[in-house]
Amino acid sequence: MIRAIALSVFMSWSLVAEAESVLIENVRIFDGVDATLTPGHVLVEDGLISKISAERIEPPAAAVIIDGDNRVLSPGFIDLHAHLTMHVPPSQGDAHATVAGAVANDVARHFLNSGFTTVRDAGGTHPDLARAINSGTVYGPRVYPSGAILSQTAGHGDWRHSSVPNPTLGGSSPYIYGDMAVIVDGVDQHLAAVRENLRFGATQIKIMGGGGVMSEYDPIDSLQPSPPEIRAAVQAASDFGTYVFAHAYTSEAVRRLVDNGVRCIEHGLLIDDATAKFVKKNDVVISTQLVVYRALKDLEGISPTNLEKLEVVLKGQESRIGLIKKYNITTAFSTALISGM
Repeated sequence: MIRAIALSVFMSWSLVAEAESVLIENVRIFDGVDATLTPGHVLVEDGLISKISAERIEPPAAAVIIDGDNRVLSPGFIDLHAHLTMHVPPSQGDAHATVAGAVANDVARHFLNSGFTTVRDAGGTHPDLARAINSGTVYGPRVYPSGAILSQTAGHGDWRHSSVPNPTLGGSSPYIYGDMAVIVDGVDQHLAAVRENLRFGATQIKIMGGGGVMSEYDPIDSLQPSPPEIRAAVQAASDFGTYVFAHAYTSEAVRRLVDNGVRCIEHGLLIDDATAKFVKKNDVVISTQLVVYRALKDLEGISPTNLEKLEVVLKGQESRIGLIKKYNITTAFSTALISGM
């Protein structure tokens, strides 16, 4: 039920979580649409908002009552691009998956305590974490998990050290970094990886669709993966009633992805006017992340290669936002923060 609201009031959330009814009094209500705040009271029953009134609401028996003291009450915020399991400090290197899980617990708590009641995992988070949160084992927001990110060899999700051989060529597991990513090459491997993510409980599929900043081998303008591989991932996802979203910066990458069925583009900083119009025509979403690119330059351990690529994509920030406004492209709030940011 705490997922139904976001309120900056310090109290024992364990009492709220166990209560069947919560009455929040004396708040200024933001409905998520209107710029005007409405004074009133809100009753939450069985995890859902059941009544909003300008007049005082009679509390049900045993209800937890919160005096909002004229604070702002808002619907829970949504982060469309979060990485719960990618916050281990760079100084700890390739820490064991148990460390990533322990840190993810704190990250989930931070999101919910900051008013984010829902996050879409943009890859790397196993669906088991979402189940643990839903069951109450872990304190955090509702999570839509993507499972392991799909990346081609030398793609944006290939985070291996240069001395580490390709696992798929040696017959070992294609999963790397605590199963946060999976190296896939060819149609069959894409089909298998998507289906495996779905088997684990992924609600959507994330692929790396072009060069990235925080990877060592792929130029920003590289195209990833091939059209048949993209179509294979999209087919496997759509067969389960869900969709594929993809990391990409350039117009060429975005067009290839959209042409082959990808429904949501992450970043898209370097698209041109014609591509923005093309995205709108195909009813594709662009998920923007503004803060992370300004924060990356100060990230501990960022390499010269990363910094060089960061300068390239930063130049597209204002242009991209202008194009989204010009063509009224569907977008949403998202952060993509990593490494303890």
